[in-house]
Amino acid sequence: MIKNLFECNKENKVALALGYFDAIHLGHQSIFNTVIAIDSAIPSVFTFSNNIYKLLGREVKEIYSFEERCKLIESYGIKNIFYIDATIEILAMSGREFLDMLLKHLDITFIASGADYTYGVFAENDTEDLKKYCKDFDIDCSVKPLIMENEQKQIYDFVIQAKNKNINWSKE
Repeated sequence: MIKNLFECNKENKVALALGYFDAIHLGHQSIFNTVIAIDSAIPSVFTFSNNIYKLLGREVKEIYSFEERCKLIESYGIKNIFYIDATIEILAMSGREFLDMLLKHLDITFIASGADYTYGVFAENDTEDLKKYCKDFDIDCSVKPLIMENEQKQIYDFVIQAKNKNINWSKE
């Protein structure tokens, strides 16, 4: 199910992977597997549906469109994809306001992210802040280490492999 966050009202318990997931790589797959392993909640992802880089004044072309990302994410076994359009107002939220927004709409029992995950205005919050927030709200949390090779994140080989998968990109 792909659903706008603002249309959600805590229907079910979710294990939530946080990230933009602009290039689905081995690190993201590890995060997905972590939320899938939580038996007591529905494996879910929260992401932005539009190109956040443009809002940040960076001309970075997305590797996958939102629709392509959703197809890939679902192909790994994620059941729910919750999204919003990134806006200047959303990106200007404090880290606490951002996480409070997620909790207002979702019954989150578990959160997973990568070690390089940041959030809040100017990316002021990191995974240590995320762990503290989760502890305060009795939410289990897992921060997955980066998968590195030659001191660089493993992305591009996996992107090529994913692009070559036989995935139907058309909307159904």
